[in-house]
Amino acid sequence: MAQDLKPLGDDSLGNFNLALTKRYNFDKIFAIAAWVGICFGLAILAVLLIDVFLDGLPRLDWQFITS
Repeated sequence: MAQDLKPLGDDSLGNFNLALTKRYNFDKIFAIAAWVGICFGLAILAVLLIDVFLDGLPRLDWQFITS
């Protein structure tokens, strides 16, 4: 079992560091995409809420609120 193990050379660590850099870059891109998606969804929600508020505000009167 110990014969199957190979010592790590500089080549293995170089590939690992390259893969690590790619993963960090992918993580940054994914985080930016997630924030853009969240902001887009919240902007759409805000537009819809403002539209409903502006459409409904003229229909509100004191009699509707107290009944």
